[in-house]
This record gives sequence, structure tokens and C-alpha cells, in this order.
Amino acid sequence: MNLNTDLYINVYSTCKLVKGKKRGTLSDLHRSRIELIPNELIDLVNEFKGKKVSDILKKNYDFKDLKVIEQYFDFLIDKEVIFLSEKILSFISSDETYESPKKLLSAIIDIDTNSTYDVPNAIYKINTIGCDNIQIRLYDCDMDTNTLEHLVSLFKNTSFRHVEILLKYNKASFKSFHEILKYSNRVSMVYFHSYDQKDKVEEIDSITYIYTSEKIVSSDFCGYIMPFYFDVSPITYYIGENYNTCLYKKIAVDVNGNIKNCPSMANDFGKIDSSDLDEILSTPDFKKYWNITKDKISVCKTCEFRKVCTDCRAYLKENELYEKPKHCEYEPDSPNW
Repeated sequence: MNLNTDLYINVYSTCKLVKGKKRGTLSDLHRSRIELIPNELIDLVNEFKGKKVSDILKKNYDFKDLKVIEQYFDFLIDKEVIFLSEKILSFISSDETYESPKKLLSAIIDIDTNSTYDVPNAIYKINTIGCDNIQIRLYDCDMDTNTLEHLVSLFKNTSFRHVEILLKYNKASFKSFHEILKYSNRVSMVYFHSYDQKDKVEEIDSITYIYTSEKIVSSDFCGYIMPFYFDVSPITYYIGENYNTCLYKKIAVDVNGNIKNCPSMANDFGKIDSSDLDEILSTPDFKKYWNITKDKISVCKTCEFRKVCTDCRAYLKENELYEKPKHCEYEPDSPNW
């Protein structure tokens, strides 16, 4: 091997190697990127991390195997997955869990033309509890500029860090919508459904706009698993180590004002207009799904994408708690989508 045999092999803490049934993945949490890699490469890293390069030579590999191993190490160094050092480096390992002092991490509020519950009050109640992220989904509502301006104003003095809005595309009001949204210091993402052109994604004034031709008219359009929705981030990875990546510390309000874990689920915990959120959040039934990790779910537990994939417990392949999401077509055995 051309590598200095006296050096030690170290793995960057933000690079995560995950084995699947047929292949593995390399997730670079710092750069938000993911790559497919052979499982054999992961085995190699796990065997020799913290050891000297010379330890590889002691394994008595033949010339052909050594050439493959050298190519693997060139790849790992080039991708900044590993680095070599003269001494054994003692790292304070990065925390493999994610805990937030807040009672809620995310919220969904669904609205359609028949919704009669108090939306401003729902936003106020959730903000009072403390929540980082909220998504407002307007299905069949024909939004005008005044209504959008009022909706955005509801978040002005809140503690939400990220506000996402899903609404129906309106060609006539499109430019006005952009003008309203660009002055918001809370809105970070906007989904336009029922778009009349080719799907696209763009960023304008620090807001991500996603345009889809799909007509999203209800919460039935939920739980679709595909690479576009993968989240290669530290928060998703570390939450997924111990908790459910979709439902952990999430609250939802459906179009009828019912409080749920997810708008697509059947079970509700009362009306948002009249219920005490603190009381609901403390009940074991509400937290039933929080600890269901991908490592416990059928099929998902052998999938190489399980650490970057957002789960779904509303729609399942079989009506069993630990079954894979119904709207996931990926098969780790193949492996094909």
C-alpha cells in the first residue's frame, strides 16, 4: 500500500456508515449528502478504525485484495470520511441522541374550506407550549393576498424557528404572495400544490419554494417515502437513533380541529379549541409512537436509508404497529425502488 503504515486511522464523527441488506450508505451530516457504498467497505472501516495502517498488512491479504483495500482508503480519504494521524486521537464522541427541552419539536395545522375551528388560537396554544417547527397546510382554499398576509402575521411574535406553508398555486396572486412572504422572518419553506407547469424547486430571499403539480386536497397525501424526502442532517440522524423520525414530539390539528399525532391518523385526543395541550402531551397514549425507531420496523431495519428516512405510522403495509410504511416501494432485498 502507498499509505504511511505508521499512521492511525480515524473516522470523522459527522460521517455515518450504515449497513443495509445488500449495500450500505455513507451519510455526511456536515455536508448533507449521502452515497451508496459496499457493505464490505463499512466492515473494513469498523475493523480498522483506531488502528494503524500497518495492521491491515498483518492480515495477510493477497495482492488483489490489497489493491481493492487501497482503492477503498483512497475513496474514504478523498470523501473526508477518514483521516490519518501520527497518534491515537481521543475524541469526545458526538452525542448519538437528540434531546430538546421543549415539549414539542414540530406541529401540523390542517385547514380546508370547511374548517371552523379557531386557527389563530391553535397557533397561539402551540406557541405557548413551545415548538420549533410548524407546518400550515391549506388544501382546497383559494388564498388571496389579504388572507395570506394575515396568516403570516400570526407568527410575527412567536418563538417558532421555522414555518412551512402548503397552499394551492394561484397564478393571479403568485407575485403578490412572494412579496408578502419575503418580509416574513419566520417562513422558511413554501409548497405550492396544483402547479400548472413542470415541478421545480427554487430559493428566493432565503425561502425555499417547492412547486408540485400534485393536487394535494387532503391529508391522504401523506407518508410517501422517496429519495427526494431524505433528510441527511444531524437532527434527523440523532433523533432516529432513539425515537421515531416523524412523530417524536409532534402534535397535529386536522381540518376538523381534532388534536392528533398526525392528521392522517384515526385516533384523536380532543378539540384544539377546548383542550389542555399540556394535559394531552403528558398522556402515555399520545406518546405511544415516539419510541418506534426504524431499527424496530419490519423491512426498514435492514434498509441502508433508515437513518435519513422520515417514517410514517399512519399508512402501513399491513395493519401492524411495526410494519413498513405503505407508501414506500423500496425493497432492500432487491435493492430497487
